[in-house]
Amino acid sequence: MKLARWHSLSMALSLGLALPSSLVACAPAKIASPTPNVHESDANVTRDAPGFVRGDARFPFVGANVYYLNYVPRSDVLEVLDRATDMQLTVLRVWAFLDVGAFDGSVRHVHEEGAKRNVWFQAWDSERAAPIYNDGPDGLERLDFVLSEARRRGLTLILVLTNNWRDFGGVDQYLAWYGLENHAAFFSDVRTRSAYRSWMEHVVGRINSIDGVPYREDPTIAAWELANEPRVSNLPLLPGMAPPSPAPLTSWAHEMSQHLRTLAPNQMIGVGDEGFFEGDARPPYQLEGYGVDHAALTALPAIDFATAHLYPEHWGWTWPDSDDFIRRQSRLAARLGKPLVLEEFGVLAKTGEAVRRARYSDWTSQLEQAHGGWLFWHLAAQVDGAPYPDFDGYTIRSDAPGGALLGELAARARAPNATPASTGFVRVGR
Repeated sequence: MKLARWHSLSMALSLGLALPSSLVACAPAKIASPTPNVHESDANVTRDAPGFVRGDARFPFVGANVYYLNYVPRSDVLEVLDRATDMQLTVLRVWAFLDVGAFDGSVRHVHEEGAKRNVWFQAWDSERAAPIYNDGPDGLERLDFVLSEARRRGLTLILVLTNNWRDFGGVDQYLAWYGLENHAAFFSDVRTRSAYRSWMEHVVGRINSIDGVPYREDPTIAAWELANEPRVSNLPLLPGMAPPSPAPLTSWAHEMSQHLRTLAPNQMIGVGDEGFFEGDARPPYQLEGYGVDHAALTALPAIDFATAHLYPEHWGWTWPDSDDFIRRQSRLAARLGKPLVLEEFGVLAKTGEAVRRARYSDWTSQLEQAHGGWLFWHLAAQVDGAPYPDFDGYTIRSDAPGGALLGELAARARAPNATPASTGFVRVGR
């Protein structure tokens, strides 16, 4: 979901801020060697032909997005994880990026003041003319903590490596680093492609500073995602304009997913796209202007599951339109032999709890019947001792009616008599 219209709990980075000793240059990280810290009984989440499994058991892929875990206080991280556990969720989708400009002001922060509460993961080093990484307590150690505590609670994570939108930096920050303007250049410029690959290598190759578990061997990481809602263009088509080609995004996703497969052979990979079908101008799917070919992206050999996002009110769709969208997504996923994850969805709170209950119940039921998964947008708890505000109208709290509903739906999906996954496992790393 585009976060630019939402408030961000951030603090300014002083231009004179000293670089921490935990900074590292953007050379590719060394891949960690095997370690005994991961117990053999902790199996990776993987896919079979229609659904998900862990070990030899069906895995109910149900959960939530929590985009702010990488910069809030640890006590607030723990509260979100505890609430997710109480709701019987199994998967959380979390941002594994927080990109800023240059500390000397030579490259702008594309999102507000850049750092969030002085936390950042990547920044621009003007002397080296390259990104640098923050592996310290106000950097990737924050993600270490999220992973370690999620593992203790039996939760798994999807880690997203960048953002199509400028919130938390993302694609626009890469473009600012290299003086580029065209959004599509992120997918084709050799410098941005190299910088993204290096970030991927650094994060996947990281060893958790808390428990010593290499990220690439951690069964807590159910999957990596290339980007949140990647698009070749963020602008809708004007009359007479030809839609942008989806080729740059598809080619980029192919290259990056293949490389990621070599880095993390036992963890799943998703694209993170919204599920838009290239060239489909039938109402309500006038979304062909963004250069996304969902069918081609899902068919890529290193991609393990289809992703889709669903915001009917934001897109101007009817409720029957949303049902048709899920059916079309399910048919494509079934044809390709890959599970479908509706990894973002929402009904505005102002629409009313009765409508929200009906739509969430129906959508999640459709996903479960198709052996797929679902993650609602988004779970929030306390931040600084106060309830996290509902900035976007979609926020769900476990102690509110929406949270109770999602807890019921998660329990339904986890019930022993829920729709079973098929036999005949097709393992990741095949």
